[in-house]
Amino acid sequence: MHDNFNYVKKGYDPISVDAYVDSMEASLKAYTEKEATINKAIISAQASADILINNAQNTADNIILNAKTQARDMLKNYEGQVSDLMKLLNTQRHFLKNFQQEYNMLVSKYLRDIGDTDIAILYNTIDNMEENLRNFLAGEQ
Repeated sequence: MHDNFNYVKKGYDPISVDAYVDSMEASLKAYTEKEATINKAIISAQASADILINNAQNTADNIILNAKTQARDMLKNYEGQVSDLMKLLNTQRHFLKNFQQEYNMLVSKYLRDIGDTDIAILYNTIDNMEENLRNFLAGEQ
């Protein structure tokens, strides 16, 4: 932008030129101040962004660390529970084995295997008892 300067005998009017230069210096100073303010705002925004990123990273790291710790604790707990269940199953296996042995012993002690010969002997005994009862009844008449 070029202001109209008054012509004087040997060039432009020095007062007008000085006023124009002063005006330009004031504008330049204002722009320089605005630039400094913008630069400070950019630096402040970058610093804030860096802090936010750093805080977010720290939060994420803490979340991951806590999750890993909880997972490790849960795994230990489940491993302990599985171990307890394995012991319980082993105990039940021993109880079942003992029961089977006692059952087999009781069966062999109190029950005999009845074969065809044993049944035939029992039929004969029943037949003999019936015959004796018939004879007894016949002898009383």
